Amino acid sequence: MDVTKIITNDRQLQALTSLNPSEFQELLPIFTHRFEQKYKHFGMTGKRRKKPLSVRAITSPTKTLPGTIDKLLFILYHFKIDAIQFAEAAFFELSQSQTSRWIKYLQPVLQQTIVDLHLHPARNLDELIRLFRNRQRSASVVDKPAARTLHADATEREISRNVDYEAQRYDYSGKQGKHCVKNTV
Repeated sequence: MDVTKIITNDRQLQALTSLNPSEFQELLPIFTHRFEQKYKHFGMTGKRRKKPLSVRAITSPTKTLPGTIDKLLFILYHFKIDAIQFAEAAFFELSQSQTSRWIKYLQPVLQQTIVDLHLHPARNLDELIRLFRNRQRSASVVDKPAARTLHADATEREISRNVDYEAQRYDYSGKQGKHCVKNTV
């Protein structure tokens, strides 16, 4: 698979990852830093290394996904398409077990990258205020114009029924007809 061809093709990159090339390039350096940080101290199984890797060992390509561009494309593709791991393995020329390991390894790296860029969703009002303040600073990791609008999203996620009666009453959604956590952001 030719990753550089995919990254330079706007439509193909957007179809595979939901990002345009400029957004992908904005995400790449922070993702690279976070990946190298994790790879230095943790192996693919998640166990801590006895001795941290050298800079040369960290930056050398891995056998299955050689560069961080490949790794970022792989994990973004996984979350966009949410395909069966056998299909992902065929697309990236991996085995199913390698695909599973890479997903488990790269998922926290991508999550931390999103947090570093202040692009993660706010779960409560305090987080929302903190995110807005971070975005307003000029020294922010991401140089974006100040937000002028607020996009609110309300969802109800189903949860198991609580044993406490008062908590049951609080968690019950008449609209859904089941116990839910109400998230409004």
